Amino acid sequence: ILYDTKNAKRHTVTSSFYSAGDAVFDPEGKYLFVTTGQHFEPTYSDLDGTWVYPGTTQLAAIPLRKDVASPLAARNDVDAVKEEKKDDKKADDAKGGKKATVPAVDIDLEGFEGRMVLLPTQPGYFFDLAATKGKIVYRRTEKQNADGENKTALFFYDLEEREEKTILADIDHAQLSADGAKLLVSKKETFAIV
Repeated sequence: ILYDTKNAKRHTVTSSFYSAGDAVFDPEGKYLFVTTGQHFEPTYSDLDGTWVYPGTTQLAAIPLRKDVASPLAARNDVDAVKEEKKDDKKADDAKGGKKATVPAVDIDLEGFEGRMVLLPTQPGYFFDLAATKGKIVYRRTEKQNADGENKTALFFYDLEEREEKTILADIDHAQLSADGAKLLVSKKETFAIV
């Protein structure tokens, strides 16, 4: 559900069938990142005649507008020549001490769920989903243990490189700083900043 603060309206943008959740916005205003239960790899139960579907959750990105390309869209691998432009207005505003205003985020609600793309990460159980410029940070475990002792690793998915990388192998919690520059992580009663 997205809430429109200007018009005070709620909009349901995904169906409940795949349990999309843990939504976080891209700080650049291009994507909404969610977890969604769309990985189906059944195993046969040892105890009864049923199929079990463990670890169905995957990461997905939804472009907020129709004009925003999918993060997995084909790219031209030839480097284009870029011209440098000076933005004197931004430099003047920074010198003058004016406060930067937060730009409004435009969202095309029509066809919203249809723009969802599953990111090429391993499925499992996701926690502490957060987004920073060009990256998604999260903890993931492949299996949930009944005793609650789950070994989760800290990962990030790089949107530019289109690959997942491990940050730390075994942690209990992670919290991204407001500016997206650092992570507070913990294991039992030990804390660290990464």
